Amino acid sequence: AKFRSPKETLEAQFGDVAYEKSSKLWKQYGFQRDDPRSDFRGGGLLSLHCLVYFVENYKEKTSTMINEQIPRYDTNYPW
Repeated sequence: AKFRSPKETLEAQFGDVAYEKSSKLWKQYGFQRDDPRSDFRGGGLLSLHCLVYFVENYKEKTSTMINEQIPRYDTNYPW
């Protein structure tokens, strides 16, 4: 199977959301900052591959987690 980039994954999951490297939406999705790249420092590329796999293979669960996260995105993280 071809590995999708985070941009391709985001667009496949949320077709109506334009991909941006830095956006307040990243915090709503559960990242600590507006730019999610800093969240991958510790886990490296493996953590990015794992997240992409989860989003691609568990779309309904991903949507549920994000929708539950949005009202409280300033304090809690769903991942």
